[in-house]
Amino acid sequence: MEEQNSVPSQGVPNNSLAPAQPISPPIQPIPPVQPVAPPVQPAQPAQPAQPQTVIIQKSSPWPWIVGGCLMLVILIIISIALAGWWGVRKVKEEVKKYEPTAESLKNNMDKLNQEAADWEKKSQEFQENLPANLENLEKIK
Repeated sequence: MEEQNSVPSQGVPNNSLAPAQPISPPIQPIPPVQPVAPPVQPAQPAQPAQPQTVIIQKSSPWPWIVGGCLMLVILIIISIALAGWWGVRKVKEEVKKYEPTAESLKNNMDKLNQEAADWEKKSQEFQENLPANLENLEKIK
């Protein structure tokens, strides 16, 4: 009889004539990669510690004063312009309200002038006739 292989092969029965294959060891898991530290640089020579003084220069107040005055002048000019525009608009509205009245006033003045001319004619006639009437009155007395 045939000798049986002491080492079983994978997927091949023991009684086959195929040569025996060595068993490979199980696969080991790969260890995680450790981060590499950055290279250490040589230490810099120490500089003497000097106190750092920060000099804060105060700005002059004059630009703020001039800017404020300029803004005030601009606001006053804008206010005057708006008041003038509003006033002109109101005056035009009032003129439109009284425009028919002004037209009727003109017509009335024309009528009054005509009546005055008529009264002037009558008074002239009256003055012309007056001396004649006064002479007649003296004669009667």
